[in-house]
This record gives sequence, structure tokens and C-alpha cells, in this order.
Amino acid sequence: PHMVFQFNNNEDPMELELNLSPEELRDKYNGKLQRTEEGETWRVFSKVVRNLSRKPLHVPKTFLSHHKQRAVRTALGASEGYLFFLESCLFFVNKPPTYIRFDEVELIEFKRMDVNPRSFDLSVVVANG
Repeated sequence: PHMVFQFNNNEDPMELELNLSPEELRDKYNGKLQRTEEGETWRVFSKVVRNLSRKPLHVPKTFLSHHKQRAVRTALGASEGYLFFLESCLFFVNKPPTYIRFDEVELIEFKRMDVNPRSFDLSVVVANG
């Protein structure tokens, strides 16, 4: 299962008070969370969810398209959506969400690049399937 969240870049900073004792913050979360977290909404949300769930979050960091977007508009079969090139995986967002870790990729092949200079087919072969 995957959860996908989208935040506005221009939101005002927020302040969130966690209902956790100083002992819980120290013992359970090793001081990685503060009683009061503040900052941009997406940063506060990401930090709190990552630490409470103890699961990694995949956030677009370095990829920018030619149009300064964090994803590329694409289609997977008949489903249109967005393909995110993340630090350790590819993630297609729409139905069905598709997550492909780079360490599972055997081959990436570009196809039909000569048909239209602005589009191409991307074929990804994974090790287990």
C-alpha cells in the first residue's frame, strides 16, 4: 500500500504540538521529534510521519523536468498519470500506483524515440517479473 500526498509550495509555516511526553520523545523517538514541530507544512508532516511510522518516505529531491516539474506526465497502459524519478525508485502515481526500486531493475530500454521528438516509450524490466 502507498500513500501519496501533495502540498503547495507557498503555504505559510505551521506549528504542530505533539501529544507526547518528554520521556516518549526521548525513549521512543531518540530525540528525532520535538514536542513542538514547526516549519513548512510538507516538512513537518514528512518528519512526523517518518518518525512515527518508522518507514522511509520517498520525496522528489533532485529531479526536475524541462518544465521545472518534479514528475513527468505519462501513461502506464491506458492509465494517465505522473512518473516520479526518485532517489532509489521510480513511482507512477495514478491507478494503479506502481513502485519500482532501482535495485530490482534489470534493464531500461527507450523505444519509439524516432516517432515524435517529444515522446518515447520507456520499457523497464525488473528482476522478479
